[in-house]
Amino acid sequence: MANSDSIDNNNQGSMYNKDKTVTTNQRRF
Repeated sequence: MANSDSIDNNNQGSMYNKDKTVTTNQRRF
């Protein structure tokens, strides 16, 4: 689903980015 987004967030290693991923997933659903 959002595997590519997760990879980018992991590369940044920021908690803010992880929260942003959750928001992105909610927008997709």
